[in-house]
Amino acid sequence: MGGDRFFVFSPDHSPLTPRQHEPNNFISSRMDRRSHRYDHMKDLDEIFEAVEKVGFTKDDILGRDRKQPLATVRQIAVYLARPGRTYVELGKIFDRHHACMVFSFCSIRDRLGYGDYHVTDYMKKMEQAL
Repeated sequence: MGGDRFFVFSPDHSPLTPRQHEPNNFISSRMDRRSHRYDHMKDLDEIFEAVEKVGFTKDDILGRDRKQPLATVRQIAVYLARPGRTYVELGKIFDRHHACMVFSFCSIRDRLGYGDYHVTDYMKKMEQAL
C-alpha cells in the first residue's frame, strides 16, 4: 500500500519523511546533477572587495541603510552573487528576505537592460575589480 511509507521510523523511533528514507544512491545522484551549479559561482570575498573599490565596506552592504547609492551598490552585489545560488541562499548571505533578493536581481537586470547610467557605471567599476 502507498501509505506504508509514512510508518518508517528512525532509530530513535521518530517518523521519517519519504525523502529521508530513500536509498543513499538516489540522493547522491540528485546531488551530482546539481553539482554543476557551483562551477560558475563568484566568490563572495571577491564581490565584497569589488564593493570596496567603489567606496563601500562589507558592513555597509550587509547593513540596513537604504540610502542611495548604497542601496544600488547592494543590489549590484546581489546581482553579481546570484549565478549558482538560490534566492534563499542569497537572503541568508545578505541577511534579508529572499523576496528582497528577487527584487534586487530583477531591478538591476531591468536597469541594465535600458542602460541606466548609474548602474552601468557602478557595474563597470565592480567588474574591473573582479
